Amino acid sequence: MDKAPTSLKTFVIIVTFNGMRYIDRCLKSVLASSIPLQIIIIDNHSTDQTIAKIENNYLTPKLILIKQVQNLGFGKANNLGLKYALTQNADYVFLLNQDAYLEPDTIKNLIYASQHNPKFGVLSPIQISVAHDYKQQSSLHSQARQISPVKFMPAAMWLLPTAVIKKIGCFDPSFFHYGEDNDYLNRVRFHGFKIGICHSAVGYHANQGRNFSPQQELYLDYIEYKQTVKNLNLNLFVTIIHAGLKSCHRSFLYFIALRFKMMFLTLSKYLLVLKNFPQIIKERKASRQVGAYLRQNFDIIFFELLIFFNSILNNTIN
Repeated sequence: MDKAPTSLKTFVIIVTFNGMRYIDRCLKSVLASSIPLQIIIIDNHSTDQTIAKIENNYLTPKLILIKQVQNLGFGKANNLGLKYALTQNADYVFLLNQDAYLEPDTIKNLIYASQHNPKFGVLSPIQISVAHDYKQQSSLHSQARQISPVKFMPAAMWLLPTAVIKKIGCFDPSFFHYGEDNDYLNRVRFHGFKIGICHSAVGYHANQGRNFSPQQELYLDYIEYKQTVKNLNLNLFVTIIHAGLKSCHRSFLYFIALRFKMMFLTLSKYLLVLKNFPQIIKERKASRQVGAYLRQNFDIIFFELLIFFNSILNNTIN
């Protein structure tokens, strides 16, 4: 018999970086949850008032704030929380973006859905964009079903059973920002799990439309080509061809837009993937392993020391 969500140990991991304008709404929604939650905040060296806001208003025994001395990126910061949650015998972990917020029953309903659908390794609520007021299109395919299978859903709101984390592992730390979620979901499918959107759960994401600089566009091109080659669900030769075709398509789009410099530069990013091919092959091999990127014990020891000193400091201040 499945345990009630109220009796399960569920951790919410939030990575913050200069999130002052979002963090109140985010944390208030988590604290209003209809089930008990433990919160881990990994701050990626914010330079605004995010840390002060959290320390002055939200620190409790149920909320841990770990301040980094540098920006670790999305994946590596979340990895710290994932590893710590496992050491605390968590049943579920919920990844939440700082610019997202939930309804009181969101996580409870996701857990119910997960318990009754164990083949789904990652579940997301219906993600409603606050900026554009629309639901993710993939969530509208079948309102009659509790869960709609999808190939991709941004990691803004993910529920992960810890049994799945132990099988899949952590995010590949070679992805600093962008691409780590797609890469992770490729590994989820490789290990035989599904990805789904739960129709009984809703979350809101203030993902404002981003205007990328040419340098950022090229970075995203490289990430896309790299994660294509890393896709474990495809033959290695096929991934190389697939990434090359993506590069040609992207170059053609730049050509049509008369952005000739970008046309050549995006091709160069594919060539960079080929140059880094030996390293990417190592990362691909590592990602196949059960519990990939979990067995880095120093991270856990360091993390627990941070928590210990953090608690002493908080007690001293209080």
